[in-house]
Amino acid sequence: MSQLLLRANPGDWYDCAITSLAIDPRNPNVLWIGQDAWNSVGQAVMRSTDGGQTWQSMLGDMIDTFTGISLSPVNSNVLWAIAQQQLSGQYVYHTADGGATWNAAKIDNTLNPGNRFVLADPVNAQATAKD
Repeated sequence: MSQLLLRANPGDWYDCAITSLAIDPRNPNVLWIGQDAWNSVGQAVMRSTDGGQTWQSMLGDMIDTFTGISLSPVNSNVLWAIAQQQLSGQYVYHTADGGATWNAAKIDNTLNPGNRFVLADPVNAQATAKD
């Protein structure tokens, strides 16, 4: 886990714990980060469109730790994020519209708890969780 000093608007800076990073393969100025929301004032997933100069909360107000983020290599609007919720287990969040809306699916990790990564299939825009 890395630490970063982050600014979500021109006046407010805060220290956040970065648990995952994805760089848009089609536009390297677009960055996505997942955070340990317990230590990051609730801004769970954030996006920068200017190479990290400014950040926007895309999936905030969560109590999750996001351990993996993956962008589709063929469609920059498609993203998966894997999260660990303290009380209810692991979830994969998915957006097909660049983060405007999200769907969540619980991971059945009885056989393999602790999935930490999500990998995007470069051919058919599906994802797989891995530890």
